[in-house]
Amino acid sequence: MSTYIPLGARYAQAFADTGTQNNGNWTVSFDPSVLTNLLPQSQVYHIVVQGATVGTTAKVFIDNFQWDVVPECSINSWDPNEPLPLKPGQTLYFYFSSLDTDGKKPNVTIWLRYDRDVPANLNAGG
Repeated sequence: MSTYIPLGARYAQAFADTGTQNNGNWTVSFDPSVLTNLLPQSQVYHIVVQGATVGTTAKVFIDNFQWDVVPECSINSWDPNEPLPLKPGQTLYFYFSSLDTDGKKPNVTIWLRYDRDVPANLNAGG
């Protein structure tokens, strides 16, 4: 049996990506400084994306590995059967397909939790 403890919501607005992964498009990132309070095994259990141009999609990555695709990002909500796992030091990315010059800066809100009954979380003081 799992005992989930909420860690609260995190919010981020897109920035114009000039890197190699999504150059010229909007990107949202949740790096360790934004995620904070991550125990050895935390989860993203709910996501809301909005604000992008209608028809925009997004690829969801944990560091360099693709986790999922969001088919519509003008407004969408994700409440998965399988929560997105995160470990300390990881960064969560949303790579939007829309150009960063379209005037529609997307934003993302995520909700985090951890399972108090996972031994690694107990040993870390969770």
